[in-house]
Amino acid sequence: MGLVSLMDKASRGETENIYEFTMAGKADELVGKIANADLDIALLPANVASVLYTKTQGNVTVLDINTLGVLYVVAAGDSIKTMGDLKAEPFT
Repeated sequence: MGLVSLMDKASRGETENIYEFTMAGKADELVGKIANADLDIALLPANVASVLYTKTQGNVTVLDINTLGVLYVVAAGDSIKTMGDLKAEPFT
C-alpha cells in the first residue's frame, strides 16, 4: 500500500522519473524476471527474497525489510518471553 501514491502520481505524469509498475498475484511470478534482470526493483516477501539471493548467488540486493510491526523470534528453549529478555542475547 505504501506505493499507491507514487503509482498514482506516475500514472498522471507527475513524477520526476518515469516508472512502470507490474503487479503479480504471487511472488513466484516475479522470481524469474528478477533473476533474468527483467525488473529493476521488486517488492517481495522476505522469505522469497532470501531464496532469490541464494539462487542468484548473491546477485541481488535487499534494500529493506518491512515487517508491518510484526516481529517473530525463534529460539531454542523457552527463556525468551518478552522483548526485555532479548537485551542480553546474541543474534545470529
